[in-house]
Amino acid sequence: MAFLRYARAGVITPDVKGNHWDKVRVASSAKVNSSLRKQAEEILGEAFTPDRFLLTHATIVCSVDAISPPGTKTGSLTQDGQAILRKYAEFRVDPKTDSFINNNLDCWSREVIKKSYKTFVGAHNFVEHVQVEELSKGRVIDAVLRDIGDSLYVDILVATDRKHESLVEGILSGKTNAMSMGCSVDFTICTKCGHVAADETEMCQHVKYEKGNVFYDEQGNKHRVAELCGHHSSGETGGVTFIEASWVETPAFKGAVARNILEIPSSDSSDVPEKWIQKSASHRLAFGFGDEEDNEGGQEEAPKAKDTKAILEELETSVTDAIMERIKKKIDKELIKSLLIDNVGSPSISDSTVRENDTIVKEGHLLRKIYARNIESAIRIAKNDSEVVDNIRLVNDHYNVRMSDEIYRIAKLLGRADRYASVEAFLQRATMYNGGYLSEQDKSRLVRLAKLISTRA
Repeated sequence: MAFLRYARAGVITPDVKGNHWDKVRVASSAKVNSSLRKQAEEILGEAFTPDRFLLTHATIVCSVDAISPPGTKTGSLTQDGQAILRKYAEFRVDPKTDSFINNNLDCWSREVIKKSYKTFVGAHNFVEHVQVEELSKGRVIDAVLRDIGDSLYVDILVATDRKHESLVEGILSGKTNAMSMGCSVDFTICTKCGHVAADETEMCQHVKYEKGNVFYDEQGNKHRVAELCGHHSSGETGGVTFIEASWVETPAFKGAVARNILEIPSSDSSDVPEKWIQKSASHRLAFGFGDEEDNEGGQEEAPKAKDTKAILEELETSVTDAIMERIKKKIDKELIKSLLIDNVGSPSISDSTVRENDTIVKEGHLLRKIYARNIESAIRIAKNDSEVVDNIRLVNDHYNVRMSDEIYRIAKLLGRADRYASVEAFLQRATMYNGGYLSEQDKSRLVRLAKLISTRA
C-alpha cells in the first residue's frame, strides 16, 4: 500500500514564451536536441500549439542530502523502547540541507530525485488534487533537474488546455499562482530512527507523534523528525512516482498535520429541497455523506416541530461538530497539504514546526470548500442524472467518502428530489427500492444525492 504525498511549489513563469524553456533546459545541462513539440504531441495525443495550450514553468520539488550517522547498524533493532526495522544506513538528513524539508515534513534524497524526476513527464495537470482523468486540465510535457549546489530542484513545463477559460484567466491574472505536486511513495523512512514503514500501521512512534520535533544527534547537531520518501536502491525510480501537478488557489496552512485523505461531508443547508422543509420536522437527517454509526433498534421518538430557521441552524451545528470530530480523529493518520517550496529557499525550522491547534480548523474548512467545489464540477459535466451519481462517486472515492454500491444504485433509481411531493414520499420509495429497512445514515445520504441530482441543469 503506497503513501500519497503532496508538496506546494512555486510558479516561476505562468506564461512561457519564446526560448525561456530552452534556457531552463540548458541551465539544467539537459540535452536540447530532442523535439519538445513531438514529445508534447505524444503525451497529449493531439497537435500541440502554444495558442491551444498555456505553458507554465514551475519549480515543483527539491532534494535533501541523506547521511549515515556514525556507527549505524541496520536490521531489526530496539530504539527508545520500541522495535524498529532499519533497512538503510543513510536515513538522517544533513543539517546543511534541513531547510529543503517541505512544510509537511516530507523530503526526498538527492539520489531518489535523480531517479524519479522523469516520472513527472506525462503526468496530469489537475485542480486541487482531484485525480479524476476526465477532470484533467492538461499534462506535464517536460521535466528537468537543476543543481543549485545544496539541493537539486525539479523544474516542470505544464501545458494547460486553454479551453478551461476561467482557470487560464486565473493563472494569467496571478489569482491562481501556485502549484502542488502529488506523488506515490512505496515507503517512508523516519529521519530520527531510520524505521521503514509501508503504510500508517507500520509507522514508528517518532513519525506518528513527534513529526516536526527537534532533536540532537550524538555530535550535537540539530535535526527534525521528518519522513524520507523512498530510497535510491528501490527499483528504477527509488520507490517514488510523481503522478500529477495541480493548480491550487488557496495557500496551504503552516503546520498541517492531517494526512492526505479526510472524510468530508457538506454542511450546505441549502441542499434541503424547499418544498420538503415544512414536512421535515419529524426527520432529523444530517444532509451530508458522513459515516456516523447507524442507529439500530427501534423507532426514534419524533421531535417537536420547529420553524425553518431552527431546523437549518440545528443541521449546520450538528454537521460542523461531526466534521471537527472526524478531523481530530484523523490527525495522527492522514496528511492533506504541504506548503510552498520556494525556488529561492525554504522556511526556517521555527517557521515550519508543526502547530496543531491553530491549523486543524482551517484545514477542515479549506477541504470542505475544495470538496464542495469538486462535487459541483462533477455535476456540471454530467450528461444525465445517472452520470451525476457516477461522477459524485468518483469524487467521493478520491476523498475517501465511502458509501456502499447499494446506496449509489438506489440513488440512480430514485432520481431527482423534485420528483417527490415530500420527504416522506421520497423515503418510502427509497425503502421500497432497498427491499426494507434503511438506517438514518443511509436515508440522509440518499436525500443528499437526490438533491445534488436536482441541481443538474
